[in-house]
Amino acid sequence: MVQEVNDIRRKFSRAAKSYDEYSSLHREIGNDLADLIIIDNPIDNILEVGCGTGYFSGRIKEKYSRANVASIDISEEMIKKAMDVISGIDFIQADALRLPFKSGIFGLLSSNLAYQWVSDLPLAISETYRVLNEGGKVFLTLFGYNTFYELFEALEECCLPGRNESLLISRLPTDRDIESSLKISGFKQIRISKSLHALRFDSLNIFLEWIKNIGANGLKRNFYLGKDRLARISDYYLDNYSHDGKISSTLEAIWAVGEK
Repeated sequence: MVQEVNDIRRKFSRAAKSYDEYSSLHREIGNDLADLIIIDNPIDNILEVGCGTGYFSGRIKEKYSRANVASIDISEEMIKKAMDVISGIDFIQADALRLPFKSGIFGLLSSNLAYQWVSDLPLAISETYRVLNEGGKVFLTLFGYNTFYELFEALEECCLPGRNESLLISRLPTDRDIESSLKISGFKQIRISKSLHALRFDSLNIFLEWIKNIGANGLKRNFYLGKDRLARISDYYLDNYSHDGKISSTLEAIWAVGEK
């Protein structure tokens, strides 16, 4: 688990410089999530998990200007970028699996497209439950299992016929995984929904570069594609998931709401 956490930290630290340029979909979903959050009672303390470069942090602080907002991210470089552009928020480098806060102190925990990267989703969600006070609410978005399904299909068809490609490629949690983690932790009034978002790229190489630049590279460290595999995958994409010379890729966003 320690190695997985270090890998995640490394990926997002490398992506920090280019993240804003390539993360327009993250901002779009973050705006919708901010609009979704409705809290009836006044909130003293808010926690954001996975702040990235701070865009969603700013939306939360704007909406709840009187609350104390703490925002964490596993990447020190992301934290530095967020601190450069957003004020009035306590930015902390920390791991979602071990939140550095006392139990029961937050009235709201929000996270935009971060929890899909944790190495132990049930543990991370249990930490979410722990730091919320009674009646506190959680609002999450995560990229889900069907994200990049075209790429996974191409990898299975073109790379290693007859072998289980999942041993080499990381798939993201399903809506059932997320709902189960919330229930096991003790959350009630759980609501889960999904949305699909289609992106188009000029080539497979540009698509893979985009994945790298948002810190979302799912290839295991011991897996090397190589030119021949890339060429086969590119041909498969063009034959099955292209229009007017551009390849398509689908991202599945899962929306989760719960109350302690």
